[in-house]
Amino acid sequence: MAPKELPASYDITVYRGDAYYAPIRIWYRDESGDAQLLDTDGWTGRMGVKSSKTAITHLLHSDAGQITVNTGIQGTGADAYCVEIIISKTRTAALTSGLVGVYDLELTDTSGRPRTYLAGTFCVEGDVS
Repeated sequence: MAPKELPASYDITVYRGDAYYAPIRIWYRDESGDAQLLDTDGWTGRMGVKSSKTAITHLLHSDAGQITVNTGIQGTGADAYCVEIIISKTRTAALTSGLVGVYDLELTDTSGRPRTYLAGTFCVEGDVS
């Protein structure tokens, strides 16, 4: 079962020249109203970043190998069923400081149904050091 109101809004801020790593846990309520972690084992994920929703080209995209999206990470506690988003320091260094763009994260379940789970702003902060 998946969340009913999608995509959820989640804003991302990266620091230019720093690696970005975010383990994301997606929760939903089951039929009895209990909170459950979404099990993404066997799913695939993709993420794109653009300067605006109407921009034609992506600044970064997982399809181009510029973002890594890992699904179905099995573990215990905080690592159970998380979706990992990873952007290398080389990729963030190529972005413009002060950028306020947009992104979305799409997950495809084991039946091949894609759905956008997260979307929001993608901000790039300039580092001081």
